[in-house]
Amino acid sequence: MHTTLRTAIFCGLVASAAAHFKIANPETRGFNSQVEPTAPCGGYDTANKDRIYNFPLTGGNITLSIEDGQGSLTFAYASGESSQTFQSLNITTPYSAQSNPSLSQAINLTGIANPGDSGVLQVIAHVTGEETLYQCSDIVVAAAGSPIQKVPSSSANSVSTVGPSALIALSVTALSLSL
Repeated sequence: MHTTLRTAIFCGLVASAAAHFKIANPETRGFNSQVEPTAPCGGYDTANKDRIYNFPLTGGNITLSIEDGQGSLTFAYASGESSQTFQSLNITTPYSAQSNPSLSQAINLTGIANPGDSGVLQVIAHVTGEETLYQCSDIVVAAAGSPIQKVPSSSANSVSTVGPSALIALSVTALSLSL
């Protein structure tokens, strides 16, 4: 009986100490709870070419799934595919998995990004009484109010290879060829 009770208490303590969240939209680069405390992107520090999303300059929301815990979230942006130098978006949002397991936060990239730029959105969870956790999403900045959409893999590969300016030129060329 004492062993069962001790095991139950231990399991309860371990479960309560495991606060995690996941970026749902635009999709996170990757998720592994074992490396989620690793800055700057929860152990996924290179762009995931299969998970790049168009994200509007203004009018876009990042959506999170809060699995457990409570604390505050902060948001940042890094230009290019590098996820080493982030600029704070000056947004701090309290969260609690118990009261709100899904959270949506408006993001405004005006003044730090332009349509066509490749970048990385970073979310940092400052978990009350626990480790800080990190997640990132790879994006291509789209015109204000554009829908958040996954970039086809072939387009994502061309963005990383030739850059956003060349992608715009390719898009204009493809449009004129289709006319």
